[in-house]
Amino acid sequence: MTSITDLKCLRCKHYVGDMKCVAFAGLIPFDIISGENPHTEPHPEQNGKIVFEPIVKDREADNG
Repeated sequence: MTSITDLKCLRCKHYVGDMKCVAFAGLIPFDIISGENPHTEPHPEQNGKIVFEPIVKDREADNG
C-alpha cells in the first residue's frame, strides 16, 4: 500500500493539494493515486493533455 508521503503526485508541479490536480475537475483518480498508473500519458477522465511533471527546484534559490 502506498503511504501519503510516497505519492508521486506530491512531487508533480500540477498537484494543488487535497488529492486534486489541475488535470482533473474532481479528485485525482485512484489508479493514479495508487501508483498503478504513472500518468505519463493523458488519462481518459482528465482535462487536456497534462501529465506528471516533476517539480524542479531552482538551483540559485537553493544557493541563495
